[in-house]
Amino acid sequence: MILLVIDTSLQGVTLGLAKLDDDEKYYEVLELYGSSHPQEAAARLPELCNTLLEKRGWTTKDLGGMLVSNGPGSFTGIKIGLSFASGWKRAGTPIKIWAVSSFKALLKQFDDVEVLLLAATQTAGYLALTVDSQTKVGVIDLNLSSIASLYNEIDDTQSPILPARLNQAGIVGSWPRLEQWLSAESIVWKAIDSTRLHQAVVAGMIEEFVAKSASRCEGNLMPIYLRKSAPEEKLEAAQRKAPGSNGA
Repeated sequence: MILLVIDTSLQGVTLGLAKLDDDEKYYEVLELYGSSHPQEAAARLPELCNTLLEKRGWTTKDLGGMLVSNGPGSFTGIKIGLSFASGWKRAGTPIKIWAVSSFKALLKQFDDVEVLLLAATQTAGYLALTVDSQTKVGVIDLNLSSIASLYNEIDDTQSPILPARLNQAGIVGSWPRLEQWLSAESIVWKAIDSTRLHQAVVAGMIEEFVAKSASRCEGNLMPIYLRKSAPEEKLEAAQRKAPGSNGA
C-alpha cells in the first residue's frame, strides 16, 4: 500500500510517501518533504502533495491511504491538515484516511529522549512520555503550581506529575521560557535536531499506524487539543470581567 503521510501540527509541514507491504511488517519512505516555515502548510499544502506524487509519476489514484496528524500541537496546523483530509473525503476521493498523533509517534523515534515537549505559547504547551510501555500526552503550563500533567483519556481529566518526570527531555522547535525553567530546575534537556525531525515524523506516524492496527478507525478525523486555544482563553477572560459575570 502506498501511503501519503501529512503532518502540519508540529513545526511547519512534513510530507512523506511510503510503501507499506501487505503484511505491514516492512515499510520504505520513498519521498520526503519538510519545512519549518509556519505559513507554508496553509499556503501550499495541495501543491506540495501533488509535487511529491509527481516525483514518482503518480496521481492520487495510486495512493492506498493517507495518514494525517490530529494533534496535539498547533491549533491552526491541526485544522489545516484535518480540513485538507476531510476535503478529500467530501470530494469522493476513494482513499482511506486515518488520523495519527504525530506528537505521540515522534517520541519513540529518539532513543536518547525520555520526554518530548512542544510549545503552544510562551508559557504553555504539550508533553509526551512513556508510562507502563504506553505513550501518554499531557500539558505544561509554567503559570500553574502543577507545572506538568498527563491527560487521562478514560475520564477526560488531567493528573499532575512531578517535574522530575521531565528529565532527559527533547524540545521540538524553540521554547525559551521552558528552556530557562528546565535549566533552573537542573533538568536535562536538548533541542531536537531539525534535520532529523521530518524523517522521524514520517517514520513515527507509519509505525504508530501499524502498531494500532487493531483499533484503527478509518475516516475518524477528530482532533486532539488538550488545552484551550488563545482565542478561547481571551474570550473566557473577557466574559469573567464582564459586568454581571461570576468573576466580576
